[in-house]
Amino acid sequence: MKFPSLSPLGDEQTKPVVAALRQCVADLTALHDALYTAHRNVKGPGCEALHKLFGEVAGVVFEHADTLDERITHLGEASLTTTQWVAKTTKVPEYDVTIVDGLAHCRALVDRFDVANYTLHEARDVADENGDQNTFD
Repeated sequence: MKFPSLSPLGDEQTKPVVAALRQCVADLTALHDALYTAHRNVKGPGCEALHKLFGEVAGVVFEHADTLDERITHLGEASLTTTQWVAKTTKVPEYDVTIVDGLAHCRALVDRFDVANYTLHEARDVADENGDQNTFD
């Protein structure tokens, strides 16, 4: 689905930027879900502090995913962010829901942050290569 857009970019520039942004949204949404899983399941020493931390970081990750998804609509494309789409699109590995130990959660989350960070850097490069300074910033 296409929307009217004020973007000066043509379709040749917009399509790769939107594809890269969509991958970011999928990966950040999956990371958000992993953080909330850790937030709910953490047990043991330090669990109260980690519970709070995981919840707060999840909120920040959500805000970034939302900002990127809104950028997609500003570029004239629809948001595809359904649960089913995220599950099929993300590069972030499925989270192990049996983890309860705080440090094990931290290790698992670091791995997922690495994947999402790599996707963000790739998208930034795609935006730069296609002259989309607003996305690049």
